[in-house]
Amino acid sequence: MSMLTSTPPRTSGVLDTMADALRLAGLMPEEIVPDGELHRCPVAGGKTGAKDGAYIVHMDDPATVWWQNYRTGETDTWTAKEQRQRTPAEQKAFYAQAEALRRAREEARDKRQGEAAETARRILSEAPDCSGHPYLKAKGVTPCPGLKLARDGRLIVPVQGEDGKAISAQFVASDGGKLFLADGRTHGGFFAIKGAPGRLFICEGLATGMSIREATGQTVLCTFSAGNLGQVATEARKRYAKREIVLCADNDHHRPGNPGLAKATAAAKAVNGVLAVPYFADPTGKTDFNDLHMAEGLEVVREQLAVVAKVVAQPVSNDGGIPVPVSFDAPTLPTVDPAALPPLLGDFCSAVAEGLQVPFEMVLINALACVSVAGQKKFKVQVRAGYTEPINIYAMAALPPGERKSATVEVCKRPLMAWEAAAQEDVGQVIKNALSERMTLEKTIEATRTKASKAKTPEDRRALMAEVKALEAEIPEVPQSPRLLIDDVTPEAIPPFLAEHGERAGIIEAEGGLFDILGGRYSKGVPNLDAVLKLWSGEPVHVDRKSGPAIVLNAPALTICLTPQPEIIRGMADKPGFRGRGLVGRFLFLLPRSRVGSREVEPCPIPEAIQEQYAAKIVSLLALPWASDPTGKPTSFHLQIAPDAYKEWLDFYRGVEESLRPGGELELIADWGGKLHGAAVRVAGLLHLVTHDEPHLHPIGLETMHQALNLSRMFTEHAKAAFDLMGTDPDIECAKHILAWLKDSRIEAFQAREAFEKVKGRYPKMLMVKAGLSILEERDFIFADTMQEREPGKAGRSPSPGYTVNPLAYGGKA
Repeated sequence: MSMLTSTPPRTSGVLDTMADALRLAGLMPEEIVPDGELHRCPVAGGKTGAKDGAYIVHMDDPATVWWQNYRTGETDTWTAKEQRQRTPAEQKAFYAQAEALRRAREEARDKRQGEAAETARRILSEAPDCSGHPYLKAKGVTPCPGLKLARDGRLIVPVQGEDGKAISAQFVASDGGKLFLADGRTHGGFFAIKGAPGRLFICEGLATGMSIREATGQTVLCTFSAGNLGQVATEARKRYAKREIVLCADNDHHRPGNPGLAKATAAAKAVNGVLAVPYFADPTGKTDFNDLHMAEGLEVVREQLAVVAKVVAQPVSNDGGIPVPVSFDAPTLPTVDPAALPPLLGDFCSAVAEGLQVPFEMVLINALACVSVAGQKKFKVQVRAGYTEPINIYAMAALPPGERKSATVEVCKRPLMAWEAAAQEDVGQVIKNALSERMTLEKTIEATRTKASKAKTPEDRRALMAEVKALEAEIPEVPQSPRLLIDDVTPEAIPPFLAEHGERAGIIEAEGGLFDILGGRYSKGVPNLDAVLKLWSGEPVHVDRKSGPAIVLNAPALTICLTPQPEIIRGMADKPGFRGRGLVGRFLFLLPRSRVGSREVEPCPIPEAIQEQYAAKIVSLLALPWASDPTGKPTSFHLQIAPDAYKEWLDFYRGVEESLRPGGELELIADWGGKLHGAAVRVAGLLHLVTHDEPHLHPIGLETMHQALNLSRMFTEHAKAAFDLMGTDPDIECAKHILAWLKDSRIEAFQAREAFEKVKGRYPKMLMVKAGLSILEERDFIFADTMQEREPGKAGRSPSPGYTVNPLAYGGKA
């Protein structure tokens, strides 16, 4: 190991000591560069060309070196001893300087990582899909979606962040040498090999993950290193609270402490997961499931993963060792990264969210709804031959009172309302003139009719009636005052409004009163949903009226976006027909995280420039001329989908379809999940309108589709939480009712039969109650007592199962 030769004696001595520390940690740098920057280097036992170690040296007094061995996951810091003790003033100055340097380093690091992420996304978007590679062939696996090929022939593996978007990339040579993109973030990064719902497997390397995916058919997250297993598993648990997570260890039996097994075991314990460890007939030179695949076949891998998986986790507990119950009412729901949206939309939503101190997601759904109002009916998405999707959406973001919902809705709707005002002013005089002329002609007609009724001869009457007909032909049509938005409306009033305003309208409101109206507030409790159901899909609507001509809407479009209180969602399941007829399944749901209690009291105002850009986009969509059909009549533009974007959507659609199967992620909300693939297309169409000034001239691209599918995955998690609020899962609802009884009575122990007595009015079968008790036990609200068997020969019923209540079930944390 060579040292820098141009350093002063003291520096050289410190660097020698640092070199010894790094060598003991397994790092093998050719030289130590003391510039405060991160440097990569090989590690002992690493593969040729790989740089699985990193260090940063700071020569400020006292000199410090930080390092990490990505192969083992170990990280540490060494600090040189000071020559003399600092004075209090020096100590204060030192800590201030250290904090300033730390912030500067973090800002520089974040900037470099952000730039690296952009570089990675550009490389991945330009690189062709991998259809084969020597490294994969040597590992006995076939390429999977997401892998790319670099110009120099290396395999490119995306490093994905929590939102699934690339944050870096790994380059793999034909001989297995691996390098990450310079300055790219890998901590918490993974590569997802998508598969069927069920178990979620997490492992270290790409080849290992591909063998597991081929053996099981289920989704695998590859974390690139043992040290990354814990972070990726933790984020996965947040996203999939009920899913079984299997940590697939590298069995580093040849290395002290078996770091692969140790890290996987710790990760499994942390997330209440299970552990799978490969075992070999001949372990020489073999450590992971790909080695097992190559040595003993895929069937052996399948058998070991199915049978050997061993539960190692313990419930999270407080300092006293009592498990902390898993709450029903505080789901950890995904949020939206503004950078994962078209810049104009991300910037606007961020500015409004910060300016009003409201959740970003509430702004986003209202902004998307406004884009929907501006573009609906004028644009449709041509998914494939014979299949189009409109772009109008039904959506809601539920938040409690005090969240500044009205202010948020007003800011988002402002361009639409301004357009309405300007358009109404433009036609105001035309309307006045037409009304005046119409009134004059109507009075003239009435006077002529009076003369005709008094005519003395048939010839005179016929002449006067001919005059009436001629005057009626001159009556002008009075233009309607242009409108885009409608509020506080009954279902019966929506079709007439659409007929008068180009068959399109938007309902964007800060409250959820519309649901009370749809549920029958003005119709004696009888819901009237027909028109609202048809308007979501653009079906023709025919309304026969007792007075006046029938209303015929050929291709109508309605956008609905509401920001109600969560109680509105809870009550939706009780509204007749709301679920059964598919109204609930048409809505995109968001349950944003409240900012109340942590809001800035003097936030920065919303920049005028950003508001103007957003308004200009809305107005440009409204001003864009319509397409024309062969007869010259206005018609919709059909947005095309680029082939690679269509392929991505098709993969998403297949995954959705699989999740609708019995036992799948969306089985219990199939009415919503069955429309998810189409909703993703609609969202892609809206994002496309935001991205392009002339959207009809461009196909929906891969990046836009990625953005839409990521949003759709987020909508899925929020929808599951929303349906939980509606009481979709009867077992969970039973568990909640039992828990409510326990909290009300505050008893320390009880028997299953007691619980049955308390809730049998709603759950009349003991089997239902046992399912609820099982859920409470899984969530550590209660603990099952040891069953006492009935004495032989003794008559009577078997003893009822007993339970002890977790003391924390009555505390604030539960």
